[in-house]
Amino acid sequence: YNTELRFLEVFSDSFCNNYDSRIELIFVDDGSDDKTKEDLGAVSSKIINKCSIYFQKNGGQNSARMNGASHANGSYLLFVDSDDFIDWSSLCKLLDFLECSNADLVPFNCHVVDDNQKSTNDLFLADKEERNDEEYRRYCLTHCSSLWQQCIRRVFYERTGLGLFSGSKIGEDLASIFPMYALALSIQPINVFLYSYVQRDSSIMHSAAIDQHLGMLDVFNYISFVLGDNLEKYKAEFEWLAIWHLLYLEPRFIITHSKKGVHVCFVMRKWLEDNFSDWKKNIYYTKEKRFGVLLLFHGHYHIYAALHSFKDWLSF
Repeated sequence: YNTELRFLEVFSDSFCNNYDSRIELIFVDDGSDDKTKEDLGAVSSKIINKCSIYFQKNGGQNSARMNGASHANGSYLLFVDSDDFIDWSSLCKLLDFLECSNADLVPFNCHVVDDNQKSTNDLFLADKEERNDEEYRRYCLTHCSSLWQQCIRRVFYERTGLGLFSGSKIGEDLASIFPMYALALSIQPINVFLYSYVQRDSSIMHSAAIDQHLGMLDVFNYISFVLGDNLEKYKAEFEWLAIWHLLYLEPRFIITHSKKGVHVCFVMRKWLEDNFSDWKKNIYYTKEKRFGVLLLFHGHYHIYAALHSFKDWLSF
């Protein structure tokens, strides 16, 4: 939706200069302005791989993703946000890997980069450490938060009948991918850095109003509803994600961006305590030792905000 031309060009560059018959590119325009539609048409005309474009009224990110998936012919789906890009050589390795795989989910690693494509962080879902199948599934369940960090077997995606969650400005990816990791029959990682996630302040996460962070409650309610009894086996992982998001990630963003947002933090804390009364006994929580994280876990929002402001002052 209204993606700048420079991002479209960075993404499409590899597909303009390299060809592989196993690739099918599907662009979905989510109700953009005419300028963006023109840019998309110009960029796609230079792509030498199989490519198609679909237009829809603005329905949100996951609505566009589901539209694209409904037109896909390939064995696997790989979702790419329009301001991100992927590495061609890693993509070729992935394609070779998929030809020998029948896994429902194939996770890989990711670079986090700034607007200048400079790497600032790495996200691992497929490191070299050996794990048995169940250990690795639990690892993925506690680290999954993005739809774009794994390939999804299309037959599996269609068989679950879940589609992708929509209705929240925040957390749509988590609500969509966590059930898949819980239900997948086979998960086979490939240790490549395939994806580059461009982190910028204008993203949905960074532009959402403070009260919209309460949408995370809908996310966890949704996961609980769609998995039902299947969630019991992975209750510890589900509980940990609720702790991590509702007591740390969301509060950290809120109190460093708005002095008036503390009430939202208390609402999320109450939801967690109502649904997980023994959350302090969670096996993942008991392993957390970082001072800043524990400050927010224990609800010391004003102290955290003061320390954050002091740190910014020292940097200045």
